[in-house]
Parts: sequence; structure tokens; C-alpha cells
Amino acid sequence: MSVGQTIPSQGTNRQGTRKKVEDLSSVTVAPLRLLTLDEAKQLIVKTFRTFKTQKSGEFVTIAGYISREDFLELLNEDVKLERIGGMLIIHSPASYSHESQFAFLITLLRIYALAKNLGFAMGSRLAFDVVNQNKPDDPDTVEPDISLITPEDAKIFEKLTGPLPKLPEFIIEILSPGTRDYDLTTKKQLYFNNGVKECWFVDEQEALVQVCRKTKSSYRCRRVEEGIIRSKQVPGFWVDVSWLWKDYNIEVLQNALGRLLNDPNDWKTLLSRLDKEKLGDVFDLEIAVVLFQQFGEAILPLLLDHFGEAVLPTVLDYFGEAVLPTVLDHFGEAVLPTVLDHFGEAVLPTVLDYFGE
Repeated sequence: MSVGQTIPSQGTNRQGTRKKVEDLSSVTVAPLRLLTLDEAKQLIVKTFRTFKTQKSGEFVTIAGYISREDFLELLNEDVKLERIGGMLIIHSPASYSHESQFAFLITLLRIYALAKNLGFAMGSRLAFDVVNQNKPDDPDTVEPDISLITPEDAKIFEKLTGPLPKLPEFIIEILSPGTRDYDLTTKKQLYFNNGVKECWFVDEQEALVQVCRKTKSSYRCRRVEEGIIRSKQVPGFWVDVSWLWKDYNIEVLQNALGRLLNDPNDWKTLLSRLDKEKLGDVFDLEIAVVLFQQFGEAILPLLLDHFGEAVLPTVLDYFGEAVLPTVLDHFGEAVLPTVLDHFGEAVLPTVLDYFGE
């Protein structure tokens, strides 16, 4: 393959209709020799410049061979880098479509796993060392798009620095037209070689999800174009394939969470975990509205206890004046400025009736 060769591809749009994907590079191959650290840094800069100036879509650059020592020197949170078979793999920045699917899936999995005490969903800046079949003493390093870290592994990993020593048992890769061949061949085989129990490959180009699961003797993969995918590795977790082709927004997430978590005990667990993990600010609005939709006013005391006055605007927007007695019972006169600011003077009769003349 020549340097910068463009691989034509056919894809599908979000409605499943065939369309042509143009101007998408697949894999750029640099001369395959041992790189110095400075040469590797220059190729990273060149990859980002190509993405920015040529608007070529996502792609990966097989940069050449690099020592493990130099590779570890390059690893950082800003650039997605992998090393497979001793070769440096540089990923260009992701597209909007890729990040939209990523944001939806990692948020859904993260909230679900926290509610069920199943672990922590992590993103693509988390590196893992894996066995290199040809050189067992020289490990490969990969960065899955999404992975679920079990609570047991998290206790071990949090004490470590550098690439983590083993792959998670559940992984999701989000394919792009320019990187799908790499993900479906090189990375898939690497996951199989290292015993990952379940992998999902979200393929917008073909409007399907390829689900691969470990069996006693090998792997079984199936292509799911519609309906529900239920994970065997993450108990109770499922995704409707149609959710994946919608632009990520709070309404889609709220609908998905409402269907996945319909037990009040799940939400109590989630709220306590969010407080413990200090993630509440990230999910306040999403969680509050889903809880309102699921359980109505009955959930208010739990939410008011957990989030305090910060959730009041959301509560008042959703329920209106009807919840004022509950809010005033909880906070007393201290919240009157917030209530009056929200509703204006029209709410005064209700307030006066509550407190008396």
C-alpha cells in the first residue's frame, strides 16, 4: 500500500440507506523501519496536520517500528497511540459521528454499571498491555474505545502507573469508515488472542453491531442489524440498535436509562455511588429527569436529600407549583428566593397559604 493511499468504501446512512463514503483515508503506511523518538513525534504531528488540512476523515497511520521504551515515552492523554507487533499505530482525531456514539454508549454503560455495582466504564485514553504472540517478552499496547473495569480490577489498577496489565472482559469498539478494517482484523484478533470474553463492534457504515463472544474453544460472532443486543458479560445490560444511529442528546439517553433502570433501589445505589465517586455534577440533570419520568413525585425526597438546592430549578421546571409543599417541607424558608425568582409573584398565594399570614 502506498503512502496516503485512499481506500474507497461504501456505507450506510443513519436510516440504513446505501450511500457512498468519499474522501476517507484508511491506513497510511510510513516506511517500516525502527523509528527514533524524534521521528515518531514528527509523524504524530504530520498525522494531525493531515487530518486538519486535508479533511480526510478518520484514519490510522502505521508509522513504523518503535521500541517499547520510546513508545511509553510518547503515551499521553491527548493522542490515541497503540503498539502492535512492535509497530507504532497513530490514530487521527475522531469524527463527530464517532464521538456521538461514544458519548452515548459510555454514559449509558457508566451509569448502568454504577447503579448495579458492576464496575467502571472507561474511555479510549486508557492503555492496556497485551500478549504479543510472536514476542511474549515484548507486549503489545492497545486503547479500546470503551471498556468495563470490574470493581476487583479497579482496586488493583488504581495503584498502577503506565499501561494496565490485562484487558477487560467487556470491550466496545466504535468503527469509522477509515479505521474499520484495522479494528475488524488486527484489533479483533488481538482481543481474541488475549481472551476478551465479549466485544461489540459498532459499525455505522453497515448500520449494524458485530457481537463477538468467547466460547469454550473459540469465538462466535454475529451481526445484529435491528432489535436488542443483550450482553452476557454485563448482566442485565442491553442496547436497542436503533439508539445508536441517533444523534446523541439528553432525550435519547433519558429514554434508554428509563428502560434499563426501573427499580428505585438501582437509583438509590447510583446516587450513593455518584456521591462516593464525585461524579454527581456530570449526571445531575440526566438522572434527575429520568427519575421524575420513572417515579414521579415519590422520588423527590431522595433527590432533594442527595443533590440539595442545586436540583431545585430542574424540579420546579418539571413539576411546577404542585411540588412546592414538598420543597418547602424539605428546605423551609431558605429556598423562598429561588422559588420566587423561578415563578414570580404568581406563586405568592401558594407560599402564603403554606406559611400562613
